Amino acid sequence: MRVKLLSKRHDNAFVFISYKREELEYARHLKEMLETAGFKVWWDAHIQCGQVWSQVLDTAIKNADCIIVLWSNRSMRSAWVRHEASCAIARSVYTPVRIELVAIEAPYDEVQAIGLLDKEAPSSHPGRIALI
Repeated sequence: MRVKLLSKRHDNAFVFISYKREELEYARHLKEMLETAGFKVWWDAHIQCGQVWSQVLDTAIKNADCIIVLWSNRSMRSAWVRHEASCAIARSVYTPVRIELVAIEAPYDEVQAIGLLDKEAPSSHPGRIALI
């Protein structure tokens, strides 16, 4: 499995964060961190009334330069998170982030996950540095 890495210049990189709704606060914190670093982050709050949310999600997934999947015990059981992770793997834009001590199951475990258990980790934290 090959994963396409973003170049050092990422001011136009479009990032999609896949997460379980119960991890909203963690995902929001990550979104802010990425935006501060210069990334454009797609956010599901951008879905407007009257839009078919599954089509909007699929379009965002198809256009993302990077799909960050937040893995937790809850997200491992989510059909939508698994769908988004599978699409990311198929497009070679998959970036797994472990936010809980969880065993990531196959085929999602074939790419080394970044450990970022503390959403408030300082900018010098190795997981944050590796992710950016």
